[in-house]
Amino acid sequence: MKIIETNFRTFIFSVVITSFFFSCGKERGLSERITLEIIDKEIHSKFFKIEKKNDLYGHDPVFNTIRFKITNHTKKTQVIYPLCFYSRYKRGCCDMNSFPKKYTGLNLNNLLIEDEFGDFLNFNSFSGYLGDDRMTDYIFIQDSLVNLHYIKLGYKTNKDNQVVEGVKYDFYNKNTIMIEPKETLFFETYFSFPYNKTSYESSTSYFMFDKDKNYKLSLVFYSDTTNVKKDMSRIQRLNHENNDREFFSGELKSKNSIPIIFH
Repeated sequence: MKIIETNFRTFIFSVVITSFFFSCGKERGLSERITLEIIDKEIHSKFFKIEKKNDLYGHDPVFNTIRFKITNHTKKTQVIYPLCFYSRYKRGCCDMNSFPKKYTGLNLNNLLIEDEFGDFLNFNSFSGYLGDDRMTDYIFIQDSLVNLHYIKLGYKTNKDNQVVEGVKYDFYNKNTIMIEPKETLFFETYFSFPYNKTSYESSTSYFMFDKDKNYKLSLVFYSDTTNVKKDMSRIQRLNHENNDREFFSGELKSKNSIPIIFH
């Protein structure tokens, strides 16, 4: 009887241990499908108090170039869409006119700022933009050309003769990160601190730093593939369905962080 009881306990212990290692391995495998790592050693910022929008005009921010790499450890092509139309202010989401779109800088929503006590700092925003009306005109013309393109392709329009998803199709093309199996891609972009003067959309976004604290920075991208699959154009959908591609869904956070140096 004791032998049976001992064997039973050994069996239960083995099952528990096996289950534990299996679940840990599974979680570890999910987190390591794609890795993000910052290459630079530090980031720079000025410190000044920001209480009203005009304070942004009185001080020039510090422009930072940031380099990082993303590695695909899987056997499938990984597709990352960090552009979120339905959850724009979710941590890690990019706006339509920021990285990874070409010739643009990072959105502050892609920066995780942590102080020495482990508390995260949220960025703030004033209403409106810094800049002139030429940028507004440029974006309007650009969107109009995209709309006309999809009208010519026969996509349905609404009562205002606008292709409902036309602009989304275009931005999904321009804001995609696609990484082949076992490939590492290197990226270089920019942003400014304490307010982000690198993008029309984020020109009045800023961090309010405490001069008595130390901060470190990480990168984060959120890939919202659930809605992306619904909003794809016909050709985008065919390209993904007929190739061995996998959508990365969720948050991709850099495995390292770097200090912020104040001047």
